[in-house]
Amino acid sequence: MAHETELTPVVVTANPTIDRVRIDGFSSTSAVIAESQLHDRNESIRLPTMETLRSCAASGR
Repeated sequence: MAHETELTPVVVTANPTIDRVRIDGFSSTSAVIAESQLHDRNESIRLPTMETLRSCAASGR
């Protein structure tokens, strides 16, 4: 017999990453995100700066 466990529901509320999708006259699409979303994502991820990347490349790391 299988054992079943029911978990309590979880509600997640957050702004979507993609604000809207644009379609141009040639049916090309591009995703648009809000500047605040980009800032929030960059702050949480902490991407390396170009200076850090250049330094690592120069040192062979």
